[in-house]
Amino acid sequence: MPPAICARLNLSLLPTSYSLITRIWLPPAWPVWVRTRLLVSLTLANHAQTTAQTATTMIPTRRGQFRTLWGGCVCMATFAMLGCSEGGTTNPPPPVNQPPVITSTPSLTADHVREWLYDVATSDIDGQPVELLVSAPSWMNWDPGLQRLSGTAGWNNIRPADVEIRANDGIDTTTQAFTVDVRLGEIDCFATFPAPASSPYILPWKVGETHEVWIDHCPPAPFTNHQNWFAWDFRMLMRDTVVAARAGTVTTVVEHFPDGTRTSGEENLIYVRHVDGSMGFYVHFTQNGALVQVGDVVAQGEPIGLAGDSGGSAGPHLHFVVFRAGGFTRQYSMPISYSNLSGPLDGNGALVLGAFYTALP
Repeated sequence: MPPAICARLNLSLLPTSYSLITRIWLPPAWPVWVRTRLLVSLTLANHAQTTAQTATTMIPTRRGQFRTLWGGCVCMATFAMLGCSEGGTTNPPPPVNQPPVITSTPSLTADHVREWLYDVATSDIDGQPVELLVSAPSWMNWDPGLQRLSGTAGWNNIRPADVEIRANDGIDTTTQAFTVDVRLGEIDCFATFPAPASSPYILPWKVGETHEVWIDHCPPAPFTNHQNWFAWDFRMLMRDTVVAARAGTVTTVVEHFPDGTRTSGEENLIYVRHVDGSMGFYVHFTQNGALVQVGDVVAQGEPIGLAGDSGGSAGPHLHFVVFRAGGFTRQYSMPISYSNLSGPLDGNGALVLGAFYTALP
């Protein structure tokens, strides 16, 4: 039997469910008008036996097209020679999986002394479960149950932190990559101070003497010099002896400024570097009151200078602060305790404003 003519009609005027496959063989020797009438008759007969609501008439034309009469409207449909199956049906393409989406946005800055936190949120339009894989610096902790990434960078991680989060639904993966800028943050004025018994520092005056805390750390207005500083001012008399609170090497000595100028920047001072790289700052010595020179190695409790009233000062006192290694701004100031003190401490273990402290042996 001669091969059948197989034409697939892709009618733009019909819903996709009406796509037709027509398989009819007619002897090519028959006149066109005979073939046309027969095709019309067969189509109308088929229409009477089916539930279809539309009669279809196809007339062969040039250039591989059928002119199709459908519901009284004429349209053009291009066919493709397919070698069609007997069923003449086409399966719809499988649904395309939609990748998961990370809907949350992280904070891209972090304070080195405060906790950084990111709650990761995801969605999947296909309803697939989403698994999260996280790559982050060691100071960040990932909680898969809460889908939370958090941590405090600390002093050793003041640098950009790269993070990558991959969301996978078993088929597709979505990646969120970002960098957290870890910055030097302000001090925590309510930090817990070290226990006095384990402190490497002693009070910076002679054993048996008692002095008052004139200005403490992080004072309220109108005090401005120590706001956001771990620094203390102790009232002293002119030429009271100041001792090294911790052993170290003298790195700086200034002693030529006169007392009583009330001018900031004209302070007489001594800096002592400790074995761990931290630095003790002793400020407001009297003119020519230094008892040490640069390069001297001093023992804990050794006299280093005589108290005074130089620079931006409102009266004789000692300004004392310890900076951790790496910088000399307020953010580097440290909360310290004194192993030989006698006197009250607040709830955080810090010295109390206006309280008196005696240096014990």
